[in-house]
Amino acid sequence: MRTWTVWIAAGVMSVLAVSTANVARGETETTVARDDGKAERTPESPDAPRGPRGYWRHGDSAPDDGEKGPRDRRGPYGRGPMYGFGPETLDRGMAFLKEHYPELHDRLQHMKENDSLAFQRQMRRIMPRLPELIELADRDPDLAKLIFREHQLEMDIREVFVQYRDAEDAALAAEFKGRLTELVSEQFDVRQEKLKLMIADLERQLEQKKQALAEREQKKAEIIDLELRRRLNPDI
Repeated sequence: MRTWTVWIAAGVMSVLAVSTANVARGETETTVARDDGKAERTPESPDAPRGPRGYWRHGDSAPDDGEKGPRDRRGPYGRGPMYGFGPETLDRGMAFLKEHYPELHDRLQHMKENDSLAFQRQMRRIMPRLPELIELADRDPDLAKLIFREHQLEMDIREVFVQYRDAEDAALAAEFKGRLTELVSEQFDVRQEKLKLMIADLERQLEQKKQALAEREQKKAEIIDLELRRRLNPDI
């Protein structure tokens, strides 16, 4: 149902928006903003000292080429199977992002080429949610189109808000505020269209329930007889 689909998509949008904000500000593995707003220190390169979760501890010798640290099962895309997806799945995910979120895809692609560890972290956040969006695009393309646009607008709004917040003069702040007004207005229109689709879907479901109710009423005697025979003879 569209109502349930939209609820799921809202969770996906939150993940994508946070990830996009991190990518937009050039997040690297040196300092990463976690979802709870705190900063997390991680290695700057594959040769950095790692700790008990796969990173060599500070003070230990760097491993020889090809040697793995304790609990370190990294593949070409990070921890690979430990996170439930490998290179082929990542490629499919990137292809989906390229089609529906081209700006996010381009930023991730740049990150992949220049900072593989930061790319791995971002994809570990995004990948678990993509199947829901892919299924939505196949099952309900009209609703998917609106939800994808809503996602993109939310990401744009967050990015422009940062520019507004950091504006150094009033004229620049006013320019960004005008852009924010345009984006929020478009987002409102998209959400209205999405609600119209949801209402139409609910109305169709209501008509189906009314039809089923009327059919059951017409077949009341037949339904009662079948239920009685089933109770008296479990083998039926």
